[in-house]
Amino acid sequence: MPRRELHRDPVRIVALVALLIGLGTAGHWAWDTFGTSWRADGQAAADLRAFTDAHPLPNAAAQLRTDVDAAPSRAPSTGVIATLWVPSWAGTHGVHGDMLDARVPIKRGVTRAVLDTGAAGVFAQAQEPGQVGNFTLAGHRRTYGDNFLHVDDLVRGDTVVVETPEAWFVYDVVVPGYLVEPDQGADVVAPAPGGLPAGGRYLTLVSCHSVTDGEWGNDHRIVVHAELVGWVGHDAGMPEQLLHSERGATGGGDRGEPPTSR
Repeated sequence: MPRRELHRDPVRIVALVALLIGLGTAGHWAWDTFGTSWRADGQAAADLRAFTDAHPLPNAAAQLRTDVDAAPSRAPSTGVIATLWVPSWAGTHGVHGDMLDARVPIKRGVTRAVLDTGAAGVFAQAQEPGQVGNFTLAGHRRTYGDNFLHVDDLVRGDTVVVETPEAWFVYDVVVPGYLVEPDQGADVVAPAPGGLPAGGRYLTLVSCHSVTDGEWGNDHRIVVHAELVGWVGHDAGMPEQLLHSERGATGGGDRGEPPTSR
């Protein structure tokens, strides 16, 4: 019986190769968009559980103290040193649909090894939370937890809270999101950033942004500045701002105008 020759249709071969490339590209996109966040969310949840197990949340509210010089002066040096609470993000991300979704672990450093765990990272030049100077944090907007996705939603007067093992530091946003070039980092981490008065106690949030692709790009950085308004000892109770935030209860306010460069 004569041997049947295999006919190789070049058009089919090209189509098959194109299909495989397309499937590989789609798979990479899906993992980068959803898979990395799934993994980072799991790590962040474990980090937050461990922090809360070591430092249980109080059951009552406490009145804000304004004697800021009496506040604890330093957070831990390794591991999850604190957590970031943003009431206006409550219910916008995560599975709880409440304030617990507005919480991000904080670790020292801004390398991929830190940020890819779904944490907010502390710049090496930053001051300690609640202290004179600038406590500066970076986080991903998209992929690896999307933990700063809604940084552009913050408006003047919004509450941002840093919880350390010893205290709660309550900040109010004073400069909503604006854009800077990536090489303008020195001003972002300065003790008095963004032209704010010297001697203040500031918190700065930094993430990637694009003038064309928004949260999906990184040709610029979006920056938000907040200023300390008071503190509470950790075991004395939770700040009332976390328990009675109107924007937090509704999952955020209006987006307002898009961020602009300064």
